[in-house]
Amino acid sequence: MRQTYILTLICFFCVQSQLLAQEYTRQDTVRGSITQERSWWDLKYYKLEVTVDPKTKSIHGKNTIHYKVLEANRRMQIDLQIPMQLTKATQRGKSLKIDHDSNAHYVHLESPQVKNNVDSITVHFAGRPKAAVRPPW
Repeated sequence: MRQTYILTLICFFCVQSQLLAQEYTRQDTVRGSITQERSWWDLKYYKLEVTVDPKTKSIHGKNTIHYKVLEANRRMQIDLQIPMQLTKATQRGKSLKIDHDSNAHYVHLESPQVKNNVDSITVHFAGRPKAAVRPPW
């Protein structure tokens, strides 16, 4: 009888834990993981240029990202939170293809990157950033 009671309790807790388990979305994985598109490059520094339009509460600008190649790859993940938009990416003056997947943007580089090289791309962005709900000021 005691074994049945213990077994019933174990089953009950197993079922309850499954019911309360949080389901992760693909976006959770993309945002919170070191993906293949992130792991092949090492950010060295970036030059951020921003223009603010207080009247429309919007910004636009560009970010030149300088990186070291850790392993050969052609696809780079850049994260930019919605409602901001990644509008353009260039490398050595040539436009690059961008695949947008919610807050993750995948830039397709012109050619495979050479290990240990330092290179750069420029990404252009625009939009109206989310207003702080409880700003500290």
